[in-house]
Amino acid sequence: DDAFLSPSTLSDLLAVAAGHPEYGIFIPLQLTGDGRDVNPTLAAQLRRAPARNLQTDLLLGRPRQVYPVQALMGAALLVKAEVVEVLGGFDPLFFVEGSEIDFCLRTVISPWKVGFVPHASVLHDCPERERRGLDALRYAMHIFYTGSLFTLKRLNHSFFYMLLYQAARSLLAVAKSQRFGQVAR
Repeated sequence: DDAFLSPSTLSDLLAVAAGHPEYGIFIPLQLTGDGRDVNPTLAAQLRRAPARNLQTDLLLGRPRQVYPVQALMGAALLVKAEVVEVLGGFDPLFFVEGSEIDFCLRTVISPWKVGFVPHASVLHDCPERERRGLDALRYAMHIFYTGSLFTLKRLNHSFFYMLLYQAARSLLAVAKSQRFGQVAR
């Protein structure tokens, strides 16, 4: 209810999907609600795990239709029906955030790839807001819960190390988003 397709988004994604059978998920560029900037969460994810050659291709004016990625946030995704049939769709353990990341990670270990489609776009009207008091604590607990689920589902690292990492990440989110001692009103 907070993502809006541009008039050509669906047809652009379907055209890319038709030409790339090796991909199972297609993720469009996600813009802020006013369409003036890239969604900050997506921008951060692309900085941490960039689509191979994306920046160079865009700067040199030779963008590809699709770039392979491990996972990106999914305010809007085009998912092939066969992927849903084989993988079973979104994991109901995730609430709101994280379900699309988990689904992408399950897809890349299957026969399909996940692709970022920069020329298709959606508006994601999800304002970044400063969280304070109890709201910040609830959000930090949600981040910890989601991160813990990822850890439990992928025990390829030390469980204890990952649990500690998720706890530190959650506390850092609280520290960044609020001034301790202030109560939400």
